[in-house]
Amino acid sequence: MAKSKTVQEGRKVYIIKRTIDVVFAAILVIGIICLVMYVTGDKNDSFNHKKMDNGDKEISEEGGKVDKRGDMIFSSELMDDDDIFNGTLILVNNDNEYKGKGEDLVSVYDVKDKDGTESYTVMSADVKLKKDAADALNEMLKAFAKETGRDDIVVDGGYRSKEEQQELFNAAEDKSAAAKPGFSDYHAGYSIDFGISGADGMVEDFDGTGDYSWFEENSYKYGYILRYPDGKKDSTGYDYRPWHFRYVGKEHAYYIVKNSLCLEEYVEQVRNYSYENDHLTFQDDDNNYYEVYYYPKDEENKDMTMVAVPSGIPFTISGDNKDGFIIAFDKYANVTPEGETKPSGEKDKPAETKAENDSDNASDEGESEE
Repeated sequence: MAKSKTVQEGRKVYIIKRTIDVVFAAILVIGIICLVMYVTGDKNDSFNHKKMDNGDKEISEEGGKVDKRGDMIFSSELMDDDDIFNGTLILVNNDNEYKGKGEDLVSVYDVKDKDGTESYTVMSADVKLKKDAADALNEMLKAFAKETGRDDIVVDGGYRSKEEQQELFNAAEDKSAAAKPGFSDYHAGYSIDFGISGADGMVEDFDGTGDYSWFEENSYKYGYILRYPDGKKDSTGYDYRPWHFRYVGKEHAYYIVKNSLCLEEYVEQVRNYSYENDHLTFQDDDNNYYEVYYYPKDEENKDMTMVAVPSGIPFTISGDNKDGFIIAFDKYANVTPEGETKPSGEKDKPAETKAENDSDNASDEGESEE
């Protein structure tokens, strides 16, 4: 009996020890989990509650930025530093070398052929653009043909590689009229040249006069601007070139044209409207109420930047080819449950009139191509 009792007592002791081990192990695991959550939470807290310098905005619990001056909510978009060199607003000129990769190009000829339009001709299938620029170009040229009755426009220039630009630069007699390889606006993939189809089948110069003045007056409706306007050489580095148009997007094109700016002047102006402070605001002819602002790259993180973008509504974001991003959005865009933006006429807009808005904006303020 004594021996049996000893065995039972031994089993009880074993069970107690195992129970204690399990309890301690569970406590250890819970402790580790709590520590990880604390560290992570503290790190997130430093991001989620970081006050902006002017005290007007803070990061919300959800990680989006809340604009205390209104009801706008902003979230964060992770952008690689390489993204600075891509987008419709990248500025490529004699002072800013193109550092993008020239990807996502499509043949303008293929876009035209797929659409089945006979409104214009393309020099060759090698004339390429970024897809959004090619689609907008197709729509613009169809509108030109419909409104003027002319179908003699020739798209005879588009994207150029640095190698192609080197050949043109080497062949140019006047080097001041040609961009050095890497510094041509054509590298961006958003610029095109126009010519006119002559009676003899040859391509004649496009001077932007007569019926062709339609482009300088209407191209902004399709997101295009005249890249080198008259009287802007001090900013662009080039004289007036009526044949060279550049896609920047409808909202930006509208403001540039209505305020008689060139691309250099517009990008410089937008850089004065930071995310933390007042945004550039304007209303276009279609009742779209736009906000535009600049967001610099994160100098402490050399690989990526968390860019503040509007949450729940469509927006565009473009690098400036230098050191930051330009964001634009229609503040009063109404989005359907399917994620599509309603037409302008169906949007709820502020009570202010366009005349009042334009008044506010006023206070803000051929040779061979390259």
